[in-house]
Amino acid sequence: MTTARTTDLAATADRYLTALNEADPATRRRLIGEAWTPEGSLLDPPLAGQGYDGLAEVGDQLHAGYPGHRFTRTSEVDGHHDRIRFSWALLDPAGEPVLTGIDVAVVAPDGRVAAVTGFFGDRAAGPWRRGVTERARPPGRLQPPPAGALLREWRARRRLSQLDLATLAGTSSRHLSYVETGRSTPSREMVLRLADTLALPLAACNQVLLGAGHAPAYQDARADPAATRRLLETLDLALAAYEPWPALVLDAAFDVVVANAAVDRLLALVDPDLLDPPVNVIRLTLHPRGLSRHITNLGAWRAHLLRQLRQHAAAAPSPDLSALLAEAERWPAPAEEAPSAGPSFALPLELSVGGQALRLYSTVATFGTPLDVAASELAIETFLPADDTTRLWLSAAAQGV
Repeated sequence: MTTARTTDLAATADRYLTALNEADPATRRRLIGEAWTPEGSLLDPPLAGQGYDGLAEVGDQLHAGYPGHRFTRTSEVDGHHDRIRFSWALLDPAGEPVLTGIDVAVVAPDGRVAAVTGFFGDRAAGPWRRGVTERARPPGRLQPPPAGALLREWRARRRLSQLDLATLAGTSSRHLSYVETGRSTPSREMVLRLADTLALPLAACNQVLLGAGHAPAYQDARADPAATRRLLETLDLALAAYEPWPALVLDAAFDVVVANAAVDRLLALVDPDLLDPPVNVIRLTLHPRGLSRHITNLGAWRAHLLRQLRQHAAAAPSPDLSALLAEAERWPAPAEEAPSAGPSFALPLELSVGGQALRLYSTVATFGTPLDVAASELAIETFLPADDTTRLWLSAAAQGV
């Protein structure tokens, strides 16, 4: 649902993009004055400017380097306190994106921009968006690892012998041995059958196919701005349907892709430093300056999250997950706590907010049969009220009461 605040945030973002897009230098300088405060600043990887003179110079450099190009916003604008963020693309004269990124801005009380920090690569939600360049790279730019080595690695992770895997996949252990040692190149059908038997993530299946000299079987929405936009629009619809209950979309690294307004209200309890993108839900929850300060059953909830993290790291190992697990295990564990109060059929997240005790159940939903790598790595986590007190509090908070 579009709110007045959402509209105001979007207007702020669109106003300064319009200023940068203006081709006439005099008009651009006037629009900069309308969009930025007098001491406003912009900091991008290659450019920086402060004050109206510095910002005007940034605009001059952009138009000199990218004649006929224009910025367009490619996401909704979300924000908390005096910060906003959104994704953008720089389009060439034909309307094709040549550069993407995310801007994080500080908004002054009068609605003008006080400071903008830009990042290249659409990283509004962390590695999920960063995957546009890392995991959806067209084949041929990098030599993929051999299919046999990848299959052997995944077989070891699944704790299967060659005979076990061959039997389950309906092939011979001799042929599988030839494939793993590189003496035989598996057919596309054989790769897909082994991938299904090993329950490979779609991204890993594509990697094995490339290693065997075949085209990927699954598209990745992150490689196509239009597909990314359609996927995010679908997720926005799902999150809006859960209001006023908090709901957010997580990627494979537990980074937040998008969240509804109810989550934003809870994020007010978190140190702003933890909200710089990519925003990670494990860090948000368990970090000493995060939500952990308000969780009254932190011991049980910490154990639950660490168990989930270990399971994900075992199912689809990655350096990001390993580093996150090591980091989370270093944060202090609470002393023993009293058993949860009230009836429970699942572990609730119990919070103390302004002296009010809240209890929420977590549910997780995924796409039933994903056919896209990006979609396959996403999960929607929703927090439902576990009692009437929490239901009333969330409803009142949504209405600004």
